[in-house]
Amino acid sequence: MKKWHVLATAIGLVGITGTVCAGINAPAKLMDRTYGNYDSRLKCWIAKGGQLNRPHCMKPVSLERVAIEGRKVSFLLVSGDEVDLSTRTVGGMGAHLSGGLVGMFVYSGPDSSPHIIAQEPKKELGTYGDAPKGKFVKLGPERYGWQFENGFTGQGYTDGWLQFYTLQKNGMSQYFIHSLGTIPTYHDDSGTLEEQGNVTIYAGKASIHEADALDGFYPVYVQMDRQVKGKALEPRTYEVRYNYGKGEYALPEGYPMEEQ
Repeated sequence: MKKWHVLATAIGLVGITGTVCAGINAPAKLMDRTYGNYDSRLKCWIAKGGQLNRPHCMKPVSLERVAIEGRKVSFLLVSGDEVDLSTRTVGGMGAHLSGGLVGMFVYSGPDSSPHIIAQEPKKELGTYGDAPKGKFVKLGPERYGWQFENGFTGQGYTDGWLQFYTLQKNGMSQYFIHSLGTIPTYHDDSGTLEEQGNVTIYAGKASIHEADALDGFYPVYVQMDRQVKGKALEPRTYEVRYNYGKGEYALPEGYPMEEQ
């Protein structure tokens, strides 16, 4: 996993793992009701969750207020790494396949009395008990959500990808937090093939292009540096569009790592 941290920094994928408390004044009632009591020493809310049901140190990461269909709403992002309550240690002690917890909330009204529109309070994301640091993004005209950058190293392979979540409405006009799928942005097999000189590395930097929306979503452009079996290729930019039928971003034909 440490190798992933080094490679992620090298290609500019900042904020891959680790919870950061940005001093967000999150609604106390919402946090208390969802995660329990506030721990003044660790400065976070302790909540159990994930596949191993371990305690996590939950902190607000961002709070953004926008207008959707003429209605003012707030988007709150909460993130938490696993915590060892016996040593008061946060992060870095989770199992390989267990992640951190991410909380996504959309609400209306004042912070003192928030009305929940949609929520995903304990989504397990990340690895080794660490949650990926997400960020609030504009995904289309009056379309908002969160972007997460994630990564994993195993058996000599390192992979990275983007995940998107948005506020979605179903046929009954009820809102929910919807996953828009994943976009692979990094692959490195040097842990298995370095000695043979046949290393393949794809290193991509993604950006949302706030124009040319299709079905309510902007395209995501991925600028990809490519090395295939030891041979450097010209960088290439791929346009990833939202697919209405699939309800997520769909990789274009010929996209590297498409099979993953």
